[in-house]
Order: sequence, then C-alpha cells, then structure tokens
Amino acid sequence: MNQNKKTPTKVILRPMERGQITLPIEIRKSMNITVDTWLSVEELDGKIILQPVNVNPKNQASNIIPAKRPFADVLKELEGNEFYWTKEDEKARLSARKAGEKKIKELYKKYEW
Repeated sequence: MNQNKKTPTKVILRPMERGQITLPIEIRKSMNITVDTWLSVEELDGKIILQPVNVNPKNQASNIIPAKRPFADVLKELEGNEFYWTKEDEKARLSARKAGEKKIKELYKKYEW
C-alpha cells in the first residue's frame, strides 16, 4: 500500500444564482489557490474539471485570458456588452431582497398562512 497517497477531499457544493461556487478553504490551502490564481474549467464526460493553470501572457492558449488584461475588457468580450457589478449594486440587491422578505413576512402575518 502506498503511504504517500493523499486521501481526496470531497465536498458537495450548491452554485449560487449566477453559477458561482466557493472552493472550501481546505482545498484552496492544499492547492495553494489565491485570488491571483487562474483556474481552467473543462467539461469532460459529464464531469467538471477545475484546475490551477500557469498563465503566461507570452505563451497563451487561445482560450485562456492573459492575466494583465483589464477586467472590463474581459467582461465586454465574454458578455457581448458592458456589465459592471459594483459594491453599490450589491447593496441595492441586498436591500431589495430584504424588502421582499419583509413584504412576504407581512403577507404571511396578514393572511396567517
């Protein structure tokens, strides 16, 4: 039996509304993934393969975005239009969500569901 073999870490994740997932801290630490790490995402035989890649702008694969490229340019290319999500947008989203939740609670109280 190989003593050096690492036990795989397995977690069950649920994507957020726009498909984002959060990698568990244990996995990020063990794989040395930071905010500066680029990840390759690939679908293969019904599986999603996510792995860190070394992004070198001088030797790019055509489908990997260079690290020095402005994020706004990346958004324009990927989305086909300008889309910016700011802290103010997030505050407005959370405020609207709280207002909606409050309204639902009021309706439940009013109609005693």
